[in-house]
Amino acid sequence: MATLTGSSGVNVFLGQGDGTFSAAVTLPTNNRPLTISVGDLNNDGKPDLAVANYNSDNISVILNTSQ
Repeated sequence: MATLTGSSGVNVFLGQGDGTFSAAVTLPTNNRPLTISVGDLNNDGKPDLAVANYNSDNISVILNTSQ
């Protein structure tokens, strides 16, 4: 689950597998993240994030580096 922080990052809450979530981890993006898309962007079998940034008119790609 991810939420937009409205400034320069997104908060990600990882599922614990029992219906609960971990504490938020803030991942950096550019100015004013607006929307998020989740998909396997580098074909490694793990979900990655693509975040559209409103003020900077670009996309931040956050690759999943978990084990």
